[in-house]
Amino acid sequence: MSYKYRKARRLRCNKILEILFTQFHERVEKSMPDKFFVPLFGPIKVNNHVENQEYLGSITTLLKNGHIEFNKEMDHIAITATGVEEYKEGFYIVENRKDYLAEIEKYTKWIFPIITVVISVMALLLSLATFFSTLHSKL
Repeated sequence: MSYKYRKARRLRCNKILEILFTQFHERVEKSMPDKFFVPLFGPIKVNNHVENQEYLGSITTLLKNGHIEFNKEMDHIAITATGVEEYKEGFYIVENRKDYLAEIEKYTKWIFPIITVVISVMALLLSLATFFSTLHSKL
């Protein structure tokens, strides 16, 4: 899975958590029960099949991480206490930053060794050229 796709999925997860957290927070302020289930496709409107698959992938990620729970009988989702805490801490935003830095490291970790090898080869060639020029001038 590419970084671009992982980033989009995490941003979608964060958006879903944001919507669920907002609804949860409004209910807490009104002293209503803490569990508030919303329809599965309620938080984000899905326009086509591709968006539907991406949305369901995000829901799967949220379920796997324990940030939401799913009521199979009603096809509704609700944010969990873990989801509330992780949303407040910006879990998916932080994960995107970590993933971005890992992607940069993956492509740049070879730059310094390659540069040092190139400089070493150039120094060797310069030394050989100097050696042969002094050898040729003595003859």
